[in-house]
Amino acid sequence: MSPLSRTAGVAGSKIEGVSQPDPTNLKTKLATAIVAISSIHLLQIFMRTESFAERDMLWAVVIHLAFMVGALVLFWMDHTGSSKQVVSGPQMRAGSPTPPQPVHGAEADA
Repeated sequence: MSPLSRTAGVAGSKIEGVSQPDPTNLKTKLATAIVAISSIHLLQIFMRTESFAERDMLWAVVIHLAFMVGALVLFWMDHTGSSKQVVSGPQMRAGSPTPPQPVHGAEADA
């Protein structure tokens, strides 16, 4: 019996690791992949230092650092952006308390 067949009939069940891709998740995965590829390339350069000029090695390090800084800034922006979601008016989340309604008529004069 496969793991998928066990959850096929269960209402509301989600298969772990399988979800709809969202832009934040895709950006994070892409930035991580770019930094990983750059790290491997930099390691290859350092393993064969005699084949590369000092200036080329310096530029490889600078480019790798630029990828890392860019990924860190992207992660930071996504983190701060997701924690500052302001919900108001008709866009309130389900289950949140309802906002006070304006008072009309005789109640407003009291």
